[in-house]
Amino acid sequence: MRFLDNFKKDKLIIAHRGFKSFYVENSLEALIKSSLDSDFIEFDIQFTKDYIPIIHHDETLKRMSNIQDIKKFKAYKPWFIKDFNFSEIQNLNIKGTKLSTLSEFLNIAREKNIFFNLEIKKLPKNINKIKAIDIIIQKIEYYNCSKLVLFSSFKHEYLEIINNYKKDYAIGVLDENTKRENLVGYLKKLNAQTYNINKELISKKQIKKLKKEKIETFVYTINNKKSIDKVLKKGVKGVFTDYPYKLFKD
Repeated sequence: MRFLDNFKKDKLIIAHRGFKSFYVENSLEALIKSSLDSDFIEFDIQFTKDYIPIIHHDETLKRMSNIQDIKKFKAYKPWFIKDFNFSEIQNLNIKGTKLSTLSEFLNIAREKNIFFNLEIKKLPKNINKIKAIDIIIQKIEYYNCSKLVLFSSFKHEYLEIINNYKKDYAIGVLDENTKRENLVGYLKKLNAQTYNINKELISKKQIKKLKKEKIETFVYTINNKKSIDKVLKKGVKGVFTDYPYKLFKD
């Protein structure tokens, strides 16, 4: 079953980092609550030193946590996640919440049937990419979430690794300001179901061409209703946004 077959709607709204302008981004609360006002949610995965996948966008903890105020962590500046075991940072204050693990979310997603786009961020050199992706896949299978997930990454080699497991995982290829000569061939080689791009790459001709190959176009990240409506009219299947769509005013 294709990931998009789960949705009867023609146009989809995706909660970027769990509507990050409305809730604490990538928090469990954001992911759960935003799932009620979106077609599916998007979040990011980073790995700790001991290979715990956590839901976090940045490669460091500086922007979202109180880590710079903790004396024992001063020497770790700029506080890369890769330099910490999860037990060291699990109780950090993340804008009033705590760090969430992938396992915590998957347990909830299974119970509430939450569809999600899992973006794998660029892995640091001390994290083995094969081992890291294997951990993600094992958790997806353990929690029986394979039908709920759309995998994506700007690092397309990660998507190739996922395809080595089995060919029916849903793949979304992320691109930014990259024009490819044989786009259809490139995406088909990656087993892509969606092409996730910035609005500068939108082309009605390209969108139509990809649709014929059963590859839908998603656009990130748009935060006003008129712009969202505009790209949807061009044939885009879905839009990532930081706000619940119902809050937008014309």
